[in-house]
Amino acid sequence: MKSLLALVFIMVTGLAGAGAAQGSDPGWTGRGAPAAYRTGPAGDLRLNLGYFKGYLSDAGSVLASPLSWGASGWLKFSFVAAATYFISSEEEDLQGWAQTRRNDDTDMVSQYLRPAGSGKYVLPALGALYVTGRIAGSSRARRTALLGLESIVISGALTGALKYLTHKERPNPSIVDDVPWNGPGLSHAHLAFPSGHATCSFALATIVAAEYGDYPMVRPLAYCAAALAALSRVNDNAHWVSDVILGSAIGHFTARTIAARHGRGAGSGFSVLPAPRAGGMGLTLSYKF
Repeated sequence: MKSLLALVFIMVTGLAGAGAAQGSDPGWTGRGAPAAYRTGPAGDLRLNLGYFKGYLSDAGSVLASPLSWGASGWLKFSFVAAATYFISSEEEDLQGWAQTRRNDDTDMVSQYLRPAGSGKYVLPALGALYVTGRIAGSSRARRTALLGLESIVISGALTGALKYLTHKERPNPSIVDDVPWNGPGLSHAHLAFPSGHATCSFALATIVAAEYGDYPMVRPLAYCAAALAALSRVNDNAHWVSDVILGSAIGHFTARTIAARHGRGAGSGFSVLPAPRAGGMGLTLSYKF
């Protein structure tokens, strides 16, 4: 059963992730997207019917991305899939390690960063950003809000589908051996895998990095905030580490594809990965020059 579920999430990871190969050229200007919602590097994006029609085209691009994979796309796919599978095999030990190191400081960070992955906070914030952009005449603010919303919706749909395909149980004291995976179904219980908070936070961070990457500190700050928001779910004992890893990958790579289809640089040079350290959980930050 575990091997079958591993195959399912590897396939879904690939669908969400390897679309980055299609949109890796920062000079891509949206050719291939219908003219009604095509934007260029200096283009605008409006909240209208054409914008919502774009969801279908962009979602189709994400789902069809395996057809255009190159060596880089397959490498990314293999890395995320292998990391998720390996971590899932060490699930209980990693969770126990994280919980024994949980303290007031990690709880405080979790309390303040957790909202970055919650729709009830992020969606109103994007709405406020769009309105601000309209009032101030800022096309960048409007694009950030609308592409952020689209990325969260599409990546959230992928994450939601995988949750109902796997029905993985959340951490609880009764799980001392293998983590239960209950398989496909319509039950609203046991929807741990992947993490919706991680998906949302990384989708938003990727769009912010794409739109404001010309400011030196925006990209690292956006991804650090997303990583901490995602890891807060492990700290709070609400998700396993593998839930967070795959949710982050789905959010990031889906948003990269959408950003590229609208002519925006995907901001892929900066990456954040959780890294166990003696005495606590750390982050490994890297930037590809």
